[in-house]
Amino acid sequence: MNIKVVQSGQGLLSVMINNQFSDWKIANRSGVWNLYKAETDLKWDHNLAAVIHKPDQLNKLIAEFIESAE
Repeated sequence: MNIKVVQSGQGLLSVMINNQFSDWKIANRSGVWNLYKAETDLKWDHNLAAVIHKPDQLNKLIAEFIESAE
């Protein structure tokens, strides 16, 4: 799974999977960055702030979570 995170708005990032936009988003709420799937109850309560500016680590963590969640 090839993951790429792109900015889509103020405090909102979109997750691309295999070069396609997905329903997965990362939102910043009061300095906490959380991954969630739009219009579902799927979310990861882990704060991604420590890796939000480290694309390789961020992409790896996201891929691992998405693979386990779906």
